[in-house]
Amino acid sequence: MGDEAKDNGILDKTPANSHHTRNVFFLGAASGLVVAFFAPLFSKQLRPVARGVVKSAIKVGQQVQRTAVGLKEEFEDIAAEAKAEIDQEQGQG
Repeated sequence: MGDEAKDNGILDKTPANSHHTRNVFFLGAASGLVVAFFAPLFSKQLRPVARGVVKSAIKVGQQVQRTAVGLKEEFEDIAAEAKAEIDQEQGQG
């Protein structure tokens, strides 16, 4: 395992590698601070957009619900008509 780790650079502790790791850490920390600082500004601007998306989703849901109720009533009517036809056929036969 030792040779494989050295070949893959896992155990490489050269100053250049530690410098790169330090740069990546500070870059990540700085980007986290920037996001934390600007998040409230963006959230105030995005709130109306999010509200609009939710409002549209509610409207679509209501329309789907109305359509489903209409379809259910249609199928109930069709089933009642079919049952009435069966009853009529059995009464005549």
